[in-house]
Amino acid sequence: MNVFGHGGAVLVAALSGVLMAVQGALNSGASRIVGLLETSLAVQVLGTLTAALALLAVHLGGLPLNGPEGSASLAAGQAAAGGRAGVGGVAGNLALWLRVPWWMWLGGPLAVAIVFCVAFGIRRSGVVQATTAIVTAQLLAAALIDHLGLLGAEKIPFAPLKLAGVALIAAGAYVLLD
Repeated sequence: MNVFGHGGAVLVAALSGVLMAVQGALNSGASRIVGLLETSLAVQVLGTLTAALALLAVHLGGLPLNGPEGSASLAAGQAAAGGRAGVGGVAGNLALWLRVPWWMWLGGPLAVAIVFCVAFGIRRSGVVQATTAIVTAQLLAAALIDHLGLLGAEKIPFAPLKLAGVALIAAGAYVLLD
């Protein structure tokens, strides 16, 4: 059985949801240090470089990403930068980029993986099923990031009522994915 059939495609789409939540947290942390637009620029540049390297690897290494359905798209996606820099605003200082922990810049390379996973999942499983997997996985990852205060995010405890809401969404996702 092809591991990248329908079920595998849904799992890849779900992975993109997890990566989106992680990317948002990383971009938010970096933007609090250097600014929102400065972070967006850095993330897009790093994503573009990652996409260029991935394309080189695919074309020079002969990786089998191109199939009868069309060529694999490895374009840098839009960054989901959030948060604030400075006091009460979004102005920042790109000169402070060296103060940002290296791992907070992984949002750019993650954008490439997100775009790839979304496009792959939708192409193989359909928009509804892939999007259901994406949103459900993203919500679960975001709840975990908030609850544990991971990746530089403020720790926001997840109340039992919110957990019930996530369970209802997961149950709805199960119905849509069946």
